Amino acid sequence: MQIEDLHLGVRLFADCEVATRKCVLNATRMSRLLWFAFAFSLMTLEQTEGYRCQYKVNCAVTWGSWSSCSRPCGGGTQYRHGSITRQPACRGSPCPALKQYQSCNSHNCAGGVGCYANFPHSILLGGFKSEIQWFGRPLPNQVEKVIKKCAGVAAKKGMKYYALEDFGNCYGARTFSAYSQTKATCCFFGIGLKNVFFVYKA
Repeated sequence: MQIEDLHLGVRLFADCEVATRKCVLNATRMSRLLWFAFAFSLMTLEQTEGYRCQYKVNCAVTWGSWSSCSRPCGGGTQYRHGSITRQPACRGSPCPALKQYQSCNSHNCAGGVGCYANFPHSILLGGFKSEIQWFGRPLPNQVEKVIKKCAGVAAKKGMKYYALEDFGNCYGARTFSAYSQTKATCCFFGIGLKNVFFVYKA
């Protein structure tokens, strides 16, 4: 190896060391700049969120119409559905349950005497069972129409009492003693099942 080669190697090593120091210095400066930029972005985000949350944003819900009452009289329930139009923010009021219930038709059934196993001294006035759409909605409203129709026929025939059996058979009688008859529980929506009568006073 010649002297000139040795000097060249020393210079190259010195230049490389200086370059390495510059790279380390630049990397350190860059990391500091990135840290400051990150800290500044966090401060800006906090200020922005603080500005946004100066006022609470409560949940907003729009409600549909109430459903038909489950019973025509004697106390029933109905419901409605809601849809969220605005989500809560900034600790505003949360959204409620999206299905609400309320009571309805709490009035006593007009002239309703009760459910009985027998309806003596009665005659068949008509059959309205075929008018009930069993898979239609709402069923209680359809049953209520049948009850009103039976009441109308009984009034025309001069009957003081009328009853519905087998979900639509309309019977009428001029007298009825509730105290001497056996009460039953097989009545639904104001109409009895087969051989069971829900009696009304006209």
